[in-house]
Amino acid sequence: MDDDRQLTKTICEVCVRVMVGRHSIRIPVHGFIELDDWEWDIVNHPVFQRLRRIRQLAFSEHIYPGSTHTRFEHSLGVLHVATKMFDVLQRKHGALMGEQLRFDNELLQRGRRLVRLAALLHDVGHAPLSHSGEDLMPVVNGKRVDHEDYSGMLIAESMKDVIDNHRLNQERLHITGREVASFYMGKPDVSANLLIFRDIVSGQLDADRMDYLLRDSHHCGVTYGFYDIDRILDTLVFVQVAENDAPGLKIAIEPGGRHAAEGMILARYFMFEQVYFQKTRMAYDHHGAACLKEAIKPDGTLPDPHTEVGRKKYLKMDDWFLFEHIRSSNSLDALAILQHMHDRRVRETSEVADEKELREHEEVMKMLQEKGMDAWSADASKSWYKSGSSEIFIATDSSHAAFSRGRPLTKVSETAGKIRDSKQRRIYVPLGKKNDAAALIGQKGDGHGLA
Repeated sequence: MDDDRQLTKTICEVCVRVMVGRHSIRIPVHGFIELDDWEWDIVNHPVFQRLRRIRQLAFSEHIYPGSTHTRFEHSLGVLHVATKMFDVLQRKHGALMGEQLRFDNELLQRGRRLVRLAALLHDVGHAPLSHSGEDLMPVVNGKRVDHEDYSGMLIAESMKDVIDNHRLNQERLHITGREVASFYMGKPDVSANLLIFRDIVSGQLDADRMDYLLRDSHHCGVTYGFYDIDRILDTLVFVQVAENDAPGLKIAIEPGGRHAAEGMILARYFMFEQVYFQKTRMAYDHHGAACLKEAIKPDGTLPDPHTEVGRKKYLKMDDWFLFEHIRSSNSLDALAILQHMHDRRVRETSEVADEKELREHEEVMKMLQEKGMDAWSADASKSWYKSGSSEIFIATDSSHAAFSRGRPLTKVSETAGKIRDSKQRRIYVPLGKKNDAAALIGQKGDGHGLA
């Protein structure tokens, strides 16, 4: 243990010597976030500064007035949490990683830097209104581009001046933007050993989720997303698991932290139901996406990130770009946002709808559309926790003398084992048609009308 602590201290001291100056930014939830000179220049780069103009929760302020925080603030929080995760794992397993995986100080230093940069830059590819604009991203080679693809291309191509060519990086580490993007996206362009740290920035137990649950709760003024982050960080370990019939290491939780892990996934459930899939928020997501589609005419599709022209055009698109369009537009969706006259929910299924209920929902939806109700449906089919090989793992013991075996949380937790995906559906219509739609639903004898 003393050797591990000394190795951590040595790595941090090397980082300080190489990157010299220290800069502090105070953000809600975590307090002061520390950056070195290189990271400070990255934060001040136009690609990252754009995140000041991308809201974390789009138009959630219509329900929770305090939720106007940005991806800029969140990204700094993810950097902070990711660094803590790396340092805990290195302190506990540094000796083992040296013996079994041939990690030396240089490779650990490189890994720590990749984790910090990937955590800091993971959201630079978000569209205006964050996730609300993802359906407008282009299809390239038969696959719809997502915000991670935008992030990867912006990191690899549009930030070369501040990553690849930065003088402090060239003096020692020689990390490229493409390497950072590959690490973040889990591509094999990075050393296979370093990919054991990728779960820190992209996984069921990643720094992204750990930060946004606490941050979104804080700004919304709710307690649904609070969980024991200190206990989770303290009990992080590497475990051995079998994936695709091949053994590997995954980040997991010691047995003593199991209840904290349960608390985290329950926090995700409560936040999903009360904030992310809240009925009025979904209406504003719908209006916002429609306004964005109108703002990027003629084709209503966001630029292709694989071209320099597309990336430059995309970087000019942020929430301010969209707000200006909304303010000058006379569209019904823009007016709904400006006048707080959003579409209204007229029907919803239960949270875990069965096939019969979903069929009934589709029948009602079809009927309303045939009657000219301008009805649309919100879908909660995205799971807030995945079981199987991608879920949180629990170590079988707390010894750090060797890598423990890991078991999926759903196999050791009765609470997690009973988790079921939300399959809720809602039907919305314009405010002026709410009563007519409710009457039609009532005539049909449907028991889920809400008007």
